[in-house]
Formats: sequence, C-alpha cells, structure tokens
Amino acid sequence: MKTVYLVRHGKAVDGETAESDYERTLIERGINDMTAVTSRLVKYGVRPSLIFSSPAPRALETANIIATSIGYPRKRIRTRKGLYDQHEGAIVALLTGLDDTVEDVMIIGHNPSVEASARYIVKNLKDTFPTGGTAGIEC
Repeated sequence: MKTVYLVRHGKAVDGETAESDYERTLIERGINDMTAVTSRLVKYGVRPSLIFSSPAPRALETANIIATSIGYPRKRIRTRKGLYDQHEGAIVALLTGLDDTVEDVMIIGHNPSVEASARYIVKNLKDTFPTGGTAGIEC
C-alpha cells in the first residue's frame, strides 16, 4: 500500500503586499501553524521517503519546517516547477511517474491544485485545504 501526503503551504504574506505571487513567504502565523502540523506528523510517525515541493518560497519554507521536524534531510527535498504553476494534473502526473519502489511521498504545493488532486484521488472528499492543510491518503 502506498501513502500520499498532500500539504498546502502555510499562511503567507498577502498577495497584494508582496512583490510578486511567486516571492511570497510565510508569515509568523504560517510558521506557527506548520510547527503545530509537524508535531502531529511526528506523533503519527509520518516519515515519507520522498518530499517534493513547489519552488515558491512559501512552499519551500513549509517543506523545510516539515523536513526538519521529521528528520528528513532538507537537501533531499525535490522541487518541481509544475507544483507552482498549478498545471492541472501536475500532482497526479508526478505521482503516476514515481518509481514503484516509492512507498510514501509528500507533496507540498498550492491551491487549487492540492485540493483538486485530493478530490481526484478520493472521489467523495468533502474537506477543503486551508493554508497548512494536510492529508494522508493510502492508495
């Protein structure tokens, strides 16, 4: 059985005050929220064998917070531009392209693609993904 962890980045600087959407970084609340999320990941023994992140600073900061907390080497975080571009199907394409030996993977990105991907995998999903929203899906 494979497990996919989908994570929406933490709360970031307002888009209207940032230089560009891409450059937005986490705010203190986003850092604190992600620290709380990671404490639950640690509690449940979540240790993915791969972590992929959007290269946008807010997503990469989120990935670094998670990696540090769960003991995943930060230098092994893989970035994929498609996770920022929110290309429809980018997450699903990434998942289907993984080697069969990968048992669990974490993908850190943005809405609407994180939520849309969760709904694609879990057909009757009613939940939404607020900033910091995280789901573990066994496939």
